[in-house]
Amino acid sequence: MDNIEKNEQESQIEKEESKIEISSETAYNSTTNIQPGLFPVEILQTKKISKATAQSPFYAQGSDGVSYVAKPARGIDNAIKEEVERRNIPCKIISAMTPAAEILGTEIARYCGLAVPEYNILIDIETRELFFGSCVEYAHQHGGVPPERLLSFITGGTPGEADVVCKQLWATHGIDCFLLNIDRHLGNYLYINSEIFGNSYIMPFDFGLSSLAIDGWPKNDTHLSELSQLTCNSNKNWRYITHVLREGHPRYGLYEQNYKRHAANMLLRLNEMNKDQFSSLLHKIPEQWLAAKEKQTLAEWWDSPHKEIRIQKIIDEQLT
Repeated sequence: MDNIEKNEQESQIEKEESKIEISSETAYNSTTNIQPGLFPVEILQTKKISKATAQSPFYAQGSDGVSYVAKPARGIDNAIKEEVERRNIPCKIISAMTPAAEILGTEIARYCGLAVPEYNILIDIETRELFFGSCVEYAHQHGGVPPERLLSFITGGTPGEADVVCKQLWATHGIDCFLLNIDRHLGNYLYINSEIFGNSYIMPFDFGLSSLAIDGWPKNDTHLSELSQLTCNSNKNWRYITHVLREGHPRYGLYEQNYKRHAANMLLRLNEMNKDQFSSLLHKIPEQWLAAKEKQTLAEWWDSPHKEIRIQKIIDEQLT
């Protein structure tokens, strides 16, 4: 075979491969109906999570080699949904919106400067179903810490390390208030020990029962402070956390106002996010989870005075 004939054959092979790639990508995008550039990670294998929760999560290994906690956009069991709503009157849950709420909450927390786990959109190749996947593999303890160990975790390092964790707790609370996160508890923080510097820190995850998953948010103007202090997970656990810190952390009382001020300053960063930036954030949510029209409505609210009013009310009630 001379060089000319060989080059022609190689050129033909490249053309055919290009056609296959284009055809495959077209079929992929038409099947999943997500925005260009958002290519989900294929799920290779799954594993049950022993402790059942409202959103039916499971462990998933992605084709990128990373382990995730995966959540589907499916309806929550009616009995569980009714119980969650009973404990969080007047909130109503939109089950199918929990993955969209996960992305929105994670991105808003990250914009404010809070350390949160990385995430990816996952896909079951056989069913084409999409899942929200939160990376948790590097966490020191996946399931949170027992309540009695919270204080020892915070005070186990240097005073400076304890201050960092206290700031993270308060900043998380401020963002949860903005997002109307009704399900923050000790089991949805990642507790991490750094192998590089040896310090300990936390990362909040699990924003599934917040924002877009709460019917009417943000227009209904419901605030976390208006929900039950005894039955709402977020309120109940926040009361416990602050009680433990005030009673057992020798430095906490001296610096609580600093922690509140830090959280308020982080929350105020949302006033700097303009409509276009917020729209870009919403663009990361697949359209089968959040339609274009709904994204536009949210962007319009974001550009209104109501966002700043909500932020200021949270600061006045919770962070002052």
